Amino acid sequence: MSPQNEKSAAAKALTTGGEILVLSHINPDGDAVGSVLGLTLALVQNGFRATGSLAGGVPAHYRWLPSAEILKDHIPKADYKAIVLLDCGEFSRSGFEVGEWKNAVKVNIDHHTANPHFGDVNFVVEGASATGELVLELLEEMGIAPSPESATALYAAIHTDTGGFRYSNSTASAFAASARLVGLGAKPALVDQNLYERESPARTALLGKVLGTIQYRHGGKTAVINVTQKMLEATGTTLEDTENFVNFPRSVEGVETAIFLKEKSENLYRVTLRSANSVDVAQIARKFGGGGHKRAAGATLEGTLEDSLEKLLAEIALQPGS
Repeated sequence: MSPQNEKSAAAKALTTGGEILVLSHINPDGDAVGSVLGLTLALVQNGFRATGSLAGGVPAHYRWLPSAEILKDHIPKADYKAIVLLDCGEFSRSGFEVGEWKNAVKVNIDHHTANPHFGDVNFVVEGASATGELVLELLEEMGIAPSPESATALYAAIHTDTGGFRYSNSTASAFAASARLVGLGAKPALVDQNLYERESPARTALLGKVLGTIQYRHGGKTAVINVTQKMLEATGTTLEDTENFVNFPRSVEGVETAIFLKEKSENLYRVTLRSANSVDVAQIARKFGGGGHKRAAGATLEGTLEDSLEKLLAEIALQPGS
């Protein structure tokens, strides 16, 4: 099915009536939060019965988004007729059990290359900059003009997934979609200020400790940082406060790949991977049960910090340009 037909099918699935549930993946990033919030707001503000939920709730880094408080950290009981999964490769990664609604139409909207098209309806466009871009296209297909609050959420989705329009997925369609959103009332200054100019003293102290761990491998082409539970305790922060820290080692001159190892508990690490040009970090992440994009991906590894790092370095060494 062509992307246009997939988009039309997704729009039809949401306009047949009944309760709609909107979900995304665990540990949601800006694209996940912005897409869920933007779609949920647009639906509710246009008379649809819709609920947006994120496992664990909205991360602190994104609670400034207008009307973010409407998103739930659980799934309220309802007779959902459609379940929309955004920016996610499978339902198990939503952090919720949705088997109770097995008869609901499953709508899969995503831009990841490895998406397996698991939904009853699959609006998957691998060349899209962000899922937020696809949500805007879906709303336009439905004849819905997002409110300024919804538009700001979708703008934030595109902005964060393109690295502030610095990454290679900053396509013409990404800029065009962003322009349409600004025309609808999205507030770019609000997004920039809250993402880059609202650092708390505690998060700044944590950043100092994390950057103190930086080390270089592969002749300076790989940069590594890590955070421990002791660092979090010492600064009164959580893992949520490490959002975007990986961009610091990635931006060092000569670095192709950045690794950020985050200690969740003893011998359990959440890993964030970034690359500049040639290393496919999504391929590396999939080796460890994770996933993502060629230039931005993640996974969870069991083992000591040293063992986890060596496993990652070995995989990176196999990549061209590493």
